[in-house]
Amino acid sequence: MTLTKYSFFIGILFFYTLMAAAYCDNIPVDIHGFLSQGFLQTDRGEYMGKSDDGTFKFNEIGLNVSSYLTDDIHLGIQLISRKMGNCGENNLQIDWAFADYRWRDYLGFRFGKIQMPFGLYNEIRDIDMLRTAILLPSCIYNEAWRETFSAIEGVGIYGNISENEFGNINYQALAGTLNVSNDGGVANYIEQTGMFDVYNLELRKSFITSILWDLPIDGLSIGTSYLSTRMHEKSFTNDHFMYGPIRLGMDMAEQLPEQFNQVIADKTGDRNTATMIANNFTSLIVPENIQTLNNQWPKESFKDFHTVGFWVLSFKYQWQDLIISAERMDFKMNYDWFLTENGFDLRGRDNSFNSHSYYVSGTYRLLDWLELGIYYTVYYQDESDKNAEFYQALNQMEFYQYPVEMIYLQTSQGIRQNFKDFANDVFAQSGAGVTLSDEDVKDIQLIQDYELEKIKYHDFNGWQKELVVSVNMQLKPQWNLKLEGHFIDGVTFLDWTANGGDIPRKRFLFASKVTFNF
Repeated sequence: MTLTKYSFFIGILFFYTLMAAAYCDNIPVDIHGFLSQGFLQTDRGEYMGKSDDGTFKFNEIGLNVSSYLTDDIHLGIQLISRKMGNCGENNLQIDWAFADYRWRDYLGFRFGKIQMPFGLYNEIRDIDMLRTAILLPSCIYNEAWRETFSAIEGVGIYGNISENEFGNINYQALAGTLNVSNDGGVANYIEQTGMFDVYNLELRKSFITSILWDLPIDGLSIGTSYLSTRMHEKSFTNDHFMYGPIRLGMDMAEQLPEQFNQVIADKTGDRNTATMIANNFTSLIVPENIQTLNNQWPKESFKDFHTVGFWVLSFKYQWQDLIISAERMDFKMNYDWFLTENGFDLRGRDNSFNSHSYYVSGTYRLLDWLELGIYYTVYYQDESDKNAEFYQALNQMEFYQYPVEMIYLQTSQGIRQNFKDFANDVFAQSGAGVTLSDEDVKDIQLIQDYELEKIKYHDFNGWQKELVVSVNMQLKPQWNLKLEGHFIDGVTFLDWTANGGDIPRKRFLFASKVTFNF
């Protein structure tokens, strides 16, 4: 989001800041902010950017201003600039900006760009002092998706229902749209398989609800969040997976009819018969919906995601200086997927996606200034295929297991034999007295004038598991220093194309971060 889109909120902020300056006794203004600088290094491979040699491309600057105009009306805005590897470009953006009217404890209203109540920690992920870890569990709080999941632009209601006997319930319900960019984390996640180049991504109607229940047991809370949205994606296809046979079919339709025609015309001297046989055979071996494609590449495709849903269950227990939390997320979506040029259906047999993830976390404040933390997180891209047999199978498919030259050679050999038999059957039925031999069709062949891209897939493309150990040191009231180690198994959230075909299954990530709060 650019600042110009929220000029209305900037105007409100400027107005009530002036009011506060004139009537500072009546309208208090709170100004807070933070600055942080971090460092990331992996022992091998990349993590959200070039990290194998270490990177300081990990920083954040935020400034927020808020005020209660009255006891019931609250305005606030936060500007943020951030960079983490290949996410964010240190551009100044509005992180959130909203107006809030609290009518009763149990019912309030908000509008603007509102922080999303997604899980236990999404609303406070900017505040380093409120958490031990540098990076929250990626299975739910994926840092690359932060720009999209941090806030929703729209309206909402919220409230607090407090009953001593049953505990305390906080709820929120929001509707609007989510922020997503064509080159951001969500787009990169779609592109990481190497199958697509996204150039247009839109998130449409979005809804989120959240309930957090503080039970009448000291320190125990449970909650749930549900996010539903719809998405439209336009991308350019490449030659991976199902596009291999499409490209092959396009080349057949483009190259072979003239070769068939010439062979029969040379044998029979009848150009009309040659054209008829050549066209009929081409129609048999090339599906009609591929015959209609022009021979240009790459192809544009689009997906309409009818359902994109995230459901999170949350648990938290605090006993003195010990905090234990756990969350589980189910991510489901279904979509239609077509080539734009002719509506060719690219979905295959299954157009749904169901992933499953969870984490368990524990933190303990050892000293007033020292806190230790550990968590274990698991993400399965396909809940029904935890062993990722799908990715293993990709490398066994003939049209996917390159080198490409072998595919074209084998295909040309098959076409030559099949064409000879087909043409001879036509000749026999027509009584033409002509027979094609192997020598007649020996020059029929497919020739590609390009090299198809390739990525080698592994079973561990289908999951990502992390064991994370954190140390949080509050050096001064406003200064925090954190150190963290990630033992990572799997690569689901990593950029497969950047890491190359020999991407390692396991790696270690070291992270450090110093933050100043004011």
